[in-house]
Amino acid sequence: MLPDVDGVFVLGSSGEFALLEDTMRAELINRTVERVEGRRPVYVGVGDTGTRRTIANARRASRAGVDALVVCGPFYYPVTDQGALRAHFEAVADAVDRPVLLYNIPENTVSALTPDSVVALAMHPNIVGIKDSGGTCSSSSGSWKPGPARSPSCRVANSSPLSRSGRVPTAWCLLSRTSRRRASRRYATR
Repeated sequence: MLPDVDGVFVLGSSGEFALLEDTMRAELINRTVERVEGRRPVYVGVGDTGTRRTIANARRASRAGVDALVVCGPFYYPVTDQGALRAHFEAVADAVDRPVLLYNIPENTVSALTPDSVVALAMHPNIVGIKDSGGTCSSSSGSWKPGPARSPSCRVANSSPLSRSGRVPTAWCLLSRTSRRRASRRYATR
């Protein structure tokens, strides 16, 4: 394992997860967990076309021993109602025994999380961060503070600059110190 690698993320949008059969996804997850041997956290994208399928993917990944689940909104059909989109993420977070990171990637899901939805979801004790490929918490300053003072701040953990194509940068953010602490205590004994 390279010394400056902080974690391994498999089955993200560049990993073509939407095109792989379930058996191939499972094999990739199992091999990754075995190869990493607990030396770094393993993050797995579990998104699918609907909430039930996403939950099934998330539970399979959890049983394989991954450290965190990266959940995008349902893809193929756009979900334009933010309440329905929040309900999707909350249902997944309620159904699993691993920390959840939101994955905002409207280019592929056709559904973008708004800053207000991110703030609301950050209050869920099992939602601990976001991989933002849609610009919700990306900023040149490296941090994003939404609305009211009691709202969680979003500190950019890693951000890539705008590419020459002008695409929005991707940022990994921790959403709430409280959520992060709760999640780390909850999963430290697994």
